[in-house]
Amino acid sequence: ACDQFAPLKMSSKMPDTNNLVQARRLAQQLRTQACIEKVRDSKASADLVCYCEQHNRSLWVSQPQKTSSL
Repeated sequence: ACDQFAPLKMSSKMPDTNNLVQARRLAQQLRTQACIEKVRDSKASADLVCYCEQHNRSLWVSQPQKTSSL
């Protein structure tokens, strides 16, 4: 569960404010990343190909583009 992380507790030594802010930001970033579902690149690309094949007619990328002649 992503909410298993407790807030940081301060030690008896007080670090300077800048380092404390950086440590809190890093801790929050790590908590956020721990909650993200990881997907392998091969699975992501296979899912993208499947999606494109299923939605071929509605994707603007798959439509031929008119080129202007100068």
